[in-house]
Formats: sequence, C-alpha cells, structure tokens
Amino acid sequence: MTEEEFDTILRNSEHGKVEFKGKVNFNEYKNHFAVALISLANSAGGGMIVVGVNDKNPHEREGLTSEELKSFDKKLISDSLKNKVSPIPDFEREI
Repeated sequence: MTEEEFDTILRNSEHGKVEFKGKVNFNEYKNHFAVALISLANSAGGGMIVVGVNDKNPHEREGLTSEELKSFDKKLISDSLKNKVSPIPDFEREI
C-alpha cells in the first residue's frame, strides 16, 4: 500500500470494510481482534483493520511501539483464530 492509499483510508470514516484501532498490544486484545478478523473475513470482499490510528479521529496517527508492533506477529494472530473458526481466514499483515 502506498502512502497516498493509506492517507485516503484515513480520510474516510470506519465502515463495514475498515476498522480503526488505536495504540494497542495484540496480546491484550486478541479476542477482540479475532472477532473483528472473522467478521471482516465473512464480508464480501473482506476488509482491513488499521492499527495505530486514533479510532475516534481517524486523521490522527498514533503509531505503535516496537513491542506493540512485534505483538502483531502473523503466527500469533493465526493461533488466536484456531479455536474460533475453521478454516482460518487468509489475511495479510502489512506495515
């Protein structure tokens, strides 16, 4: 995704295909993220969760610390889905 594409996403509000999450650690909110991922996976065309963006004002980037960023490991995310859904939905992690 280019910087311009990302800025376009931030200019729009949340909707059925885009969900903003603030500055969080995946391990602390993994059940919440699992529900959001499953919901988006079941939507026609999928969607995206944008992390590190103030969800009350999508124009404000909060970013993530290196520890928070590491917590969004693709294997950890997949493992959190194992007991909730089968098959595990395809997803991409983009930084």
